[in-house]
Amino acid sequence: MNTRKTFSQAWIDLKAIVNHVAFFPYRYILTYKGKDLAAIAPIEDLEMLEALDDERDIEVA
Repeated sequence: MNTRKTFSQAWIDLKAIVNHVAFFPYRYILTYKGKDLAAIAPIEDLEMLEALDDERDIEVA
């Protein structure tokens, strides 16, 4: 589940956001002036992206 929040609102709600991300399959997209800026996602998502990136690097080499 993706939820969009402005960067300033996410800063205020950071503790709740981290709890949601840590225990549920939530992802938060942080926006600034209406544009997507960054994301907060579960560590499993990051690990999966890093593994895919490593596989791609191996294929390129």
